[in-house]
Amino acid sequence: MNLRFIFKKQEIERNGVEMTQVKLMVDLGNSETRAVAQIVEEGIVKHTRGYLLDNHFVVENLATKEMYSPYIQSEEFSKLDSNIFEVSLQVGEKKFDKLVMWGDLATANLPKKLRTPVSHLAKANNLLNYVVLINLMDKVLDWVNMVYPTSSKQTLSKEVQFDLAVLTPPAQVSSARTIFESNLVRTFKYKNLYDGVELDLKVNSVKVLPEGYSSFYSVFLNYADLNLRPHYADLASRNVLIIDFGEGTTDLIGVSSQRFLESLNHTIKIGGSTILSKVRASVNKRLGLDIPIASFKDVLKTCEVQYGSTIYKVREDVEQAIYSVASDIAQEVFTYLRGAEVEVSSFDRLLLVGGGVVPNGSTVTISDALLSELQVELPTLDLVDLQYLEEPEIEGIPFDLTSPRYLNILGLMIGVALAQKTQG
Repeated sequence: MNLRFIFKKQEIERNGVEMTQVKLMVDLGNSETRAVAQIVEEGIVKHTRGYLLDNHFVVENLATKEMYSPYIQSEEFSKLDSNIFEVSLQVGEKKFDKLVMWGDLATANLPKKLRTPVSHLAKANNLLNYVVLINLMDKVLDWVNMVYPTSSKQTLSKEVQFDLAVLTPPAQVSSARTIFESNLVRTFKYKNLYDGVELDLKVNSVKVLPEGYSSFYSVFLNYADLNLRPHYADLASRNVLIIDFGEGTTDLIGVSSQRFLESLNHTIKIGGSTILSKVRASVNKRLGLDIPIASFKDVLKTCEVQYGSTIYKVREDVEQAIYSVASDIAQEVFTYLRGAEVEVSSFDRLLLVGGGVVPNGSTVTISDALLSELQVELPTLDLVDLQYLEEPEIEGIPFDLTSPRYLNILGLMIGVALAQKTQG
């Protein structure tokens, strides 16, 4: 697979109406979505904006809309960090006609009703991921309306077309392409109840690329000039094992001499949430308590848990959980590689990415633990050191693209830029 050819040249004009082209690159997570939107004029990126959007939603039947009119009319919550809308869509045989609340509006008023996309469903089959994308496109429309303030949001919605690029686990890419293209390439009619108008969401195209492989390109190439990063040039001839450690799952990807190994892709149903669950179980057993999982939200950063007025030190529990999860992942990696008849010893570089590998407050990281476990059978395996990654600040992107958490979205941006360069 070559990232250079992920987009075909797009038409700028349709039916005599000038269209504003927005490239929208999306990394769908379980608890958070990371995205970058770019306004393209005559083939040139003119404006860029990054998004970090929470994935917690309240979903209700349309018949209950009147019950929520006080929230719609409330001025307490900003349109920037909240949303409430009606949406109708269909994915395969599944229909979705619902009232959706998102953001501070939902979390402050209805915390017990919050729902998120679940990790056990393929991303293209998860109806809530379509809600995530619709909410994201609505927020992007708000931004485009700020860039072009002469039109109303309603009018602008008829003049904007989105070209989506979405990341999925590698094992889902093939099926996701078919499902996303079938269900997303259309004009969505939906009603933003904050704005009080019916809007159009025109999706012109959708491309699907594998998580992890995208992160490889973010390390291999500079976004600024699309040239090789000198410090990482040797990766061009290496066999690289990529582990993308997320909240709900861990993806395993293989790259050999820059090529994605389609025969080596696997999703392990273990992630950052597994560590939290293990920490909770250990702490509750040790203390004889029943502390709810919500109290462990920041435990990997603080190594502390507050229950009532008491703060408990749980560093040892955290470290034990990290080593346990690392051991479980390593064992599944080795089992999968042998089953796939892949020569385990052929891999000489390990690239660890994903939000789960970001350093935390404990004395051990999942990166350290995983490397230690993998080196039991791969003693010559070297970790790709990400400290040499540099990228100029891109106006409109409020997060560090060189962090392991955002390398997948950076790689997607590089792929889109390469495609644009090739078209030029």
